[in-house]
Amino acid sequence: MAEKGRPTELSKNRREEQDHVSNHRGEERSKARDAFEARPQAKGVRLSLRVAYDRQCRIGAENRACRRNNRAVILLSSTKNAIFNALSLSRRWHLMPNCAQAEGCGILETEDSTFGRESIGGERTNMSTEKNTDRFAVTNNVSAQSSIPPRREKTPAERVMPPVVYRLPGMDTARVHSNLKYSDVENPYLLMDVYTPSNLSKDERRPVIVCIHGGAGAQYKPKDWGFYQSWGRLIAAAGMVGVTFTHRLGYPKPFLSDSAADVGKAIDYIREHADSLNADRDRICLAAWSAGGPLLSTAMREKPTFVRCMVAFYAYLDCQQSQSHTENELPATVRAFSPITYFQADPSPMIPIFVARAGQDEIPTMNDSIDRFMAAAIAVNAPVTFMNHPLGEHGFDNQNDDERSREIIRSAIAFMHTHLQ
Repeated sequence: MAEKGRPTELSKNRREEQDHVSNHRGEERSKARDAFEARPQAKGVRLSLRVAYDRQCRIGAENRACRRNNRAVILLSSTKNAIFNALSLSRRWHLMPNCAQAEGCGILETEDSTFGRESIGGERTNMSTEKNTDRFAVTNNVSAQSSIPPRREKTPAERVMPPVVYRLPGMDTARVHSNLKYSDVENPYLLMDVYTPSNLSKDERRPVIVCIHGGAGAQYKPKDWGFYQSWGRLIAAAGMVGVTFTHRLGYPKPFLSDSAADVGKAIDYIREHADSLNADRDRICLAAWSAGGPLLSTAMREKPTFVRCMVAFYAYLDCQQSQSHTENELPATVRAFSPITYFQADPSPMIPIFVARAGQDEIPTMNDSIDRFMAAAIAVNAPVTFMNHPLGEHGFDNQNDDERSREIIRSAIAFMHTHLQ
C-alpha cells in the first residue's frame, strides 16, 4: 500500500510546488505592474501601460519566456497601432529568443524604463529590426527601437530647410549655375541648379550626381530647400557635379509618369550641355530620396550605359503597398514604377545601387518596401550595398546630427566615387 501511495504523494508535492511558483510569479507581475504605474513619467499613459503589460504577460504565459526575475518587460507588437519607446537607464536591451518565436512578437527587456509616445504618426508602421534572425524578413516585422526620447512634431520648414549634417571643405565655394530651364513643359517651377567644384578648368569633366527629390509638388520648389542646396554643395566639394531640380512628383497624387518624364528631361539637358557644365555625360549617378525612389525604375528597366550607379536614401523601392500610390495610379503603373520589379535571375547587367534605411522611419510602408527590395536583391545576388541607421528618422541625413548619419553619407559618397571612375 505504501508503494502504491508514493506516486500520489509525489504528485501532491509537485502540485504544491507548482502552486507556490505560480503564486510567486503572480506576485512578481503584480509588483512590477504597480511599480510601472507609480512612476511619475507614466502619468497619462497608465491605461496603455496596463494594456501592454497585461498583453505581455498573456503572451509570455503562452510562450514560457516573458519573465526575467523582477525586471520590467515591455511588449512591442507590429499587430498593434501602439509602439512603446523604452528608455533604459542601463541602455541595454535585447530580444528574448524564446518569446521572439511567437508570431508578431518582439520583446524589449530593461531594468528601468520610462515611456514615450504611444504611436508614430497615428498610423500603423511596419518596421524591421537588426536583431531579427533574418535581417531582411518582410513579414511580421517589429521595430526593436533603441533608447530614444519622444519626438515633437516638426514643421515642414524644420524638415526641409536644415542642411545635410556632413560637411566637406569647399562646400561654400562651389560654383552654382542657377535656375536653368531644363524642360519645355509650361511650368514655371521646373528649373535646375548645377553645382560644380570651384576652380575647374574649361576642359575638365567631372561625374554627375542627379538628385531626385521626393513627393512635394513643383510649386514648393524643392531644389531651393536648404537640404538639397547643401547636398549639391557637398557633391561639388567631393569633386563631382551635383544636379538638383524641381519636378512634378506630388503628394498624395504622385503623378509618376509626369515626374518620370521630368527626370528624363533633366538627364537629357545635362548630357546635352555637359561641356558648359564641366560634366561627364557618360558617368552619371541617380540619387533618390523618399518618394523619389520609384523614379529609379526607368534606369533599372532600360539600363542606360551612362548611368553607372544609383543611390536610394530612405526611399520607396516597392510602392505596390503604398496607399498614396495604389489609390491614385493604375496597378500597371504602380508595378512599373516599383524598382523591385526589375530584379532578374542574371544580375550581371544590373546597375549597382546603394540603399540607406532609416530604422525609425515614421512613413507607413516605407521600411517595409525597403525590406522587400533587399530580400529580392539578396535572392538574386544583386549588386546592392546596404546601410541602416538604427536610430535614424525619415530624413536622418539632415535630422539626426550623429556619427551614424555622417558615416552613411560618407559611405554613399565613396560608393559614388567608386562606380563613377
